Amino acid sequence: MCCWRGAPSEAGPARSRLAVAALLALAIAAPGAARAQDSVATELALILNLPASRLDVVREGRIETSYRVAIGQPEFPTPTGEFLVSAAEWNPWWVPPAREWTKGQEPMPPGPTNPMGRVKLFFRAFYYLHGTPDSGSIGRAASHGCVRLGNGDAVALATTLIRVGVPSIEPERLAAMAADRVATLSVPFERRIPLAIEYRVVEPAGDSVRIHPNPYRWSPAQILEALRAERPALAVPGERLERLLEAARDGTITVPSRELIEPR
Repeated sequence: MCCWRGAPSEAGPARSRLAVAALLALAIAAPGAARAQDSVATELALILNLPASRLDVVREGRIETSYRVAIGQPEFPTPTGEFLVSAAEWNPWWVPPAREWTKGQEPMPPGPTNPMGRVKLFFRAFYYLHGTPDSGSIGRAASHGCVRLGNGDAVALATTLIRVGVPSIEPERLAAMAADRVATLSVPFERRIPLAIEYRVVEPAGDSVRIHPNPYRWSPAQILEALRAERPALAVPGERLERLLEAARDGTITVPSRELIEPR
C-alpha cells in the first residue's frame, strides 16, 4: 500500500556528478521548478536506479550512502526523471487514494502496521520516498509507485535530508522528531534536495558491468540505446544481452566489460 500510481563503484562518482549537474541545471533554468522562497541544495543529491533497487545519497559528487529500496510494480511504475524533495512528514497517516486497489479500505493512523512507515518524503504529487513495515518487499518491484525503504533507513535518510534542507533546525530538535513514534509532524524544506530517478538495467562499474533485473520489461534495443549513450565503446551483441537479461531475472549479475564487446 502506498500511493497512486553498497559500496560505490569506480564509475559512481563521475556518473553522480553528471546526474547532479543535470538536476541543478533543470532546477535553475526551468520556469517554476522552485518556488521563489525556496533554494536548491548543491552539496547533496539523491540518485535512484530502479532496476538496481538502490538509492544513492551523493554528497559533493561522491556516493556517501546507499539504501536498498522497493519500487513500483510494473502495473504501477515509479516515474523516472528529475525531481526535488520538498518536505518530510514524521509518523504519517495513510489515506487510501480513490483507486480500485484501495476499495473498502479506511485511513490508518501512525503505528507499527501503517504502510507509510515512520516517515515519508515528498518529491511528486502522490509519490513519496517512505518507510514500510513490510521489510520483505525491499529489493523488489512491490509498491503502487512509491519508493519504500526499511523504517530504520527511512529515518536515517530523512534525518540526513532535513539537516541539509532545514539548516536552521537544532540537532536536539531533529533527534526528538526521529525518536517520536506517535506525533504526526510536517517539515517543509527551506532548501530542496535534487532527486534523479533512472532506469539503468545495464550499469557500468569500473572494468565490469552490472546487469540488473528488468522489472518494467524494457526491450533489449531500449537497454542497448541507453547503454551506448553512457558507454559508446561497449558494443554488446543483441543475443548476448538477451541471455544476460535472462540470467539476471532473479538478481543482479556482474560481467567483465571485455566479455561484452562485440568482435570486429
